[in-house]
Amino acid sequence: MVSQELATLIFNERCRVSVSDDTLNEFIQDVIDRDGFNGNFQQYLEFMFAYGGLVIKPFIENNEIKLQYVTADSFLPVGWTNSRITEGVFVAEIVKGGKTYTHLEWHTFENDLYSIKNELFESVTGVDLGTKVPLNTIFDNLEPLVLMQNVKAPLFAYFKPNLANNFDSTNPLGVSVFANSVDTLHTIDLQFDSLQREFRL
Repeated sequence: MVSQELATLIFNERCRVSVSDDTLNEFIQDVIDRDGFNGNFQQYLEFMFAYGGLVIKPFIENNEIKLQYVTADSFLPVGWTNSRITEGVFVAEIVKGGKTYTHLEWHTFENDLYSIKNELFESVTGVDLGTKVPLNTIFDNLEPLVLMQNVKAPLFAYFKPNLANNFDSTNPLGVSVFANSVDTLHTIDLQFDSLQREFRL
């Protein structure tokens, strides 16, 4: 409920995304309208407040730009400057044929080139990463490595609550809005349960 309330206050039907350049603004409006951004963003903001972070990553599908929303538990930063994350790994698990596959998508800068590297691991138990297998084991037409020139910023956007990370001040990741209140929330929950039981009696 805390995350839901904050997400509603931050972004709702009265909010609008716009940029000053008219041509670019028209293009962006087309992308976010087709992708249902307004509804999706508010929903995923709840996860951002709960988990402490959210990543939005564009991708191409049927020659159209789509937006993928990645929660904090499926993203690992591997490079940053001050408080800005510049490189990261996206982690996705897929279960198929009784086996667990882990797809790692690395976004890094290498020698002035933007690199996207795809790796796939297969695990029989599902409790470990397993062994590396070819991408075409479950993916069609996924390149192992893509290098791009003239990319100045990461091809993803990282969002986090406006709270200091007092668990690790050297880490640019965010923290949950209730990270420092777990004991208090647990006590409230216990008291509420006790009150409910008294009313039932």
